[in-house]
Amino acid sequence: MTGQETQPGVDTPEAALARLDHALARLEQAATRPTPHTAELDDLRRQRDAMRDRVGAAIREIDTLIAGLDPAMQDELRGASA
Repeated sequence: MTGQETQPGVDTPEAALARLDHALARLEQAATRPTPHTAELDDLRRQRDAMRDRVGAAIREIDTLIAGLDPAMQDELRGASA
């Protein structure tokens, strides 16, 4: 066997490097290609965050209104929610 011959089923160094380059190219494509559902999930996350912001703002507004009530009305409101 000379230095250029290989055993059956064993790649040459050049063939192994070519296969590795091809595998790396496929991995890079897969890593940078967005999945079909990525945009949909991002949209749902934005909608969820917007809803949380609106609910938080509504709660702050309710707290402000309650703070503006006189003490007797606050006590009555606390009793109704307990």
